[in-house]
Amino acid sequence: MHCVVLVVAAWIAPARAGNADPLAPWVSTVQVDEVVVRIHWVSYRELLAVARTYGKRPQAKAMGFSVLRKSGDAYRCDIYMPTRPVRVADRMTASLGHEIAHCLGLSHDDD
Repeated sequence: MHCVVLVVAAWIAPARAGNADPLAPWVSTVQVDEVVVRIHWVSYRELLAVARTYGKRPQAKAMGFSVLRKSGDAYRCDIYMPTRPVRVADRMTASLGHEIAHCLGLSHDDD
């Protein structure tokens, strides 16, 4: 089985989130019509270790990381989150939504 890993990874840190243009458009890197998403609730240390596995450098306080993979015609996306969302509109809910966007093949200019 041939597997292609598309590291559509997001490091969302409070500093970067505050500096990013919230109106900047997403950039489609790949057409994803269907994807299986797995969410991994991990410790902050585990989150950093996963990121390093994919050659990413940790930021001050990473809030999420995602890896989109294609195997044959199927996509799978693994999202790593250090904290579960608690409220409808809290920072972790926004971070999870951000990672889902990466799972749909969307990217931003600092990926």
